[in-house]
Amino acid sequence: MKANENFELSEKMKCFLLRVIIGFFFLAIALIADAQITSPKLEKEKWNVSALYLSAGKTSLTSGIAIAGDVCKGKSLVNITLNGDLQQIIYDYSLNKWVSVQATGGFFYNVPWAGPAVVFKMFDKHLITTHWFGWAAGIPEENKVNFNKTIFCFSYQEIRFTSKYLDSYYVLLHYENNKPAHYLGLKGKVYFNEKLSLFSDISYAYPDKEWLLSMGIGYNF
Repeated sequence: MKANENFELSEKMKCFLLRVIIGFFFLAIALIADAQITSPKLEKEKWNVSALYLSAGKTSLTSGIAIAGDVCKGKSLVNITLNGDLQQIIYDYSLNKWVSVQATGGFFYNVPWAGPAVVFKMFDKHLITTHWFGWAAGIPEENKVNFNKTIFCFSYQEIRFTSKYLDSYYVLLHYENNKPAHYLGLKGKVYFNEKLSLFSDISYAYPDKEWLLSMGIGYNF
């Protein structure tokens, strides 16, 4: 039994180290890309932590406790989200005030995935649509990395109406070969001051016919 326990611990450590290495890899790509496209006016700007989030509950993307943070510089933003099942990094670059493009990647059930996204912001960001696609190196549910078995993992399409205190949204999610999932939800926000806020998200999932609820706290620097 001891030998098996040591072996399992070794495998977990390998997975952890692989996540760290790939995480730094994606971050390095983001920084290099930013260095190549940064204009002279932004060269003196530095990367700064802009926000931190802690949430618990279930949404269309996460389940359980999630920790997230934003790091920004000029037109570039890097978001890192850590959850028991999902770990991801998103590099977002604003082409202009209406459109931003994203490079995303991470792990889902220990299986690496990556994909592009594009975000359209209209009517002074009161209407936002997100179009996101991802491929995985193996089937996440099998919990094994297999680059020879790369699959189209998901398609995430969202339309969101935003305001200071309340968002409403619709999500269409295609995951592997499952039936399309639809989410209709509301996200409320309460501001204690300019930096600290509380948010709550409730949505209805179909065809699962399930209510999803999450709550969290955010801090802006």
